Amino acid sequence: SGVDTEGIIKQAEREDNQGNRIRRVRQMLFEQLGVSGEDEFQQHYDFTWKNTSRSCTVLFKNIRELPDTSFENNDTDWKLVIDFPFDEPGHGPKDDISQLQAFKSRNPLGAKTICWIPQFFSADALKDLGMLVILEHILTGERFGQYSNHLSPQDRQAAKSLLENQRSVLRTRVQNHLDAAYGLDAITQGSLDTTHELEQHEQFVSLDDGFDPQPPVAANLGGAMNHLLSQALMSEFPGAPNFEAEVKIGNLRKVQAVLSEAAQSQDGRVAVEKTIRSLVRHIANPLMLGEMGHDATHFVLGHHWRNHFNKKAAEASSTISVGQLRKWIDQPRAMGLPKEAQNLVILTYAEQTNRTFVYHNAPVEVSLTNLSNDYVLQEQKLPDEAHWSIAVSRAAQIFGEAVSPLKKATTVANLSAALKKKSSEVRSSCGSLQEKLKDRLSKLGVDPANSPRLTTASATASLVEKLHASEASQVVSALASAAVATTEAAMGECLSKASQLLATIESTNWEIFDAIAKLADERQAVAQSIRSSIAQALQSDEHVTALGPTLKEAQLKAVRLLTQTPPPPVQVPVPAVTPPIAGVTSVTLPGVTTPPVSKPTATKKILESETRSDLSIGELKKIVSDLEQKYTGKQVIKFNASWIVEENGDTE
Repeated sequence: SGVDTEGIIKQAEREDNQGNRIRRVRQMLFEQLGVSGEDEFQQHYDFTWKNTSRSCTVLFKNIRELPDTSFENNDTDWKLVIDFPFDEPGHGPKDDISQLQAFKSRNPLGAKTICWIPQFFSADALKDLGMLVILEHILTGERFGQYSNHLSPQDRQAAKSLLENQRSVLRTRVQNHLDAAYGLDAITQGSLDTTHELEQHEQFVSLDDGFDPQPPVAANLGGAMNHLLSQALMSEFPGAPNFEAEVKIGNLRKVQAVLSEAAQSQDGRVAVEKTIRSLVRHIANPLMLGEMGHDATHFVLGHHWRNHFNKKAAEASSTISVGQLRKWIDQPRAMGLPKEAQNLVILTYAEQTNRTFVYHNAPVEVSLTNLSNDYVLQEQKLPDEAHWSIAVSRAAQIFGEAVSPLKKATTVANLSAALKKKSSEVRSSCGSLQEKLKDRLSKLGVDPANSPRLTTASATASLVEKLHASEASQVVSALASAAVATTEAAMGECLSKASQLLATIESTNWEIFDAIAKLADERQAVAQSIRSSIAQALQSDEHVTALGPTLKEAQLKAVRLLTQTPPPPVQVPVPAVTPPIAGVTSVTLPGVTTPPVSKPTATKKILESETRSDLSIGELKKIVSDLEQKYTGKQVIKFNASWIVEENGDTE
């Protein structure tokens, strides 16, 4: 083309060195393998095996130079060590194999490590790699401008295009060399150094004597690595289930809900929603937890794990821990289940056999993501049917805790835990409410024995205290045997509103009610009526009379009564009496009868007085009726009467 590309390349020849060649191969390999990360030492590679998430450690180093510590592996995941397809002059892949054999002799226990030894590049392949290293350097960033500043702008663009095309061709050729070197393709003419040729099975070495890898079959290097790791896992876990759905926590929770419902049914059979039937079949069936047919609408819980664990427990004749169950899951053939899948098996077994989990003899809450190896499974002593039935009813009505009526260890344990928690929460308010009610009734002069509200509050406080003090295993029995002095509904309302009722009593201005009790004027009757309504509310259960509104209304009435100015007493006028004339005892007038002279009468206290005018007969009758109802004691009601009868209609 006449464009000077050789001059550009010559300027960057120093970039072609062993370190850069290793970095270029590493980058191309990791792109093919799907390994990410910039760590020069090792990376973690995540992949999926039989629909379970797995990972391995990947190390890209010269095996010949590695110390034993690089081959050792104390992790549960496999380690994969990948060598370079070249070495310093005088060394070949056989030296790498010798290094691995020496490690095995020094470490008879071996390691969970696989070594991938490539064939070595030929001289031509190394030349291609070296040129690719140079071109990648030149064409990265702004370097091309620096290397081509001696060219005209037109030649510079032409040179760049030529170099980019050359780089593209070299990338393909070097990739083909890599495929051949790492055993993906048969030996390609010109790619490999035939003087150091390895047998294909020599390229894949396991440091674990229990695993003998076979040359992987795949379309690319990424597939080859996955096949290699799959072989390793299959060797380690020969009993691994073939899950047909991804084993992740969200899917496991959906399956667990079905398993739990089945465990709580009488026959272990439960209907499954159409949307998750395939999910249940693809996870529960391979796990041997039960059977969900292809066209079935119901899942049937199986007994494989119950029988297996019970047999192992009988042989061990000791307490069963979660850690032991994990070991037994892998017997007789290791399954290699993810921890959450193991947890699903263990939780299902616990539900089937009425066992709960304890740690240091205290019950613990467990889940798919929280199941420590140190937890112990304890067989739950279940309450009798009569007690359980009563407890379920009372739990719902008094504590608002709804549970399945089916008597299972899990439901019993969950109910006990819920009741203990609720009792702790309301204990203080229930006890204080009882004391406050008793105190207020006493100050109002009401016999506490005549107060259903206090009776309910006392029974509720006693029950809460009893449950709070009970051991977890005794909570259900304590609830079932507790005395219900009034009704469960009344106790439930008392418990749920204990804090609210206590706050109402404490915030009420009781001094104002004490003040109206001291009224001695005509307001006394109204004051007594207000205090009677308070006493009635304090005596009645909450569902009969709501305490809050009653006290609020009573306070308003009391305030109005105290701020009302009483009218002055009405005095009955006493007629003036003419004093007698001295010496005269009587005067008699012709035709006039003189009445006897009366002595002055004492002034009487007027309780109520009112003057109205222009009343109809109906209105007058209502006033009389109201007064008769209001004053039923020794009071005397008197009326002053006057009336007018008018002609109906206009007169001419």
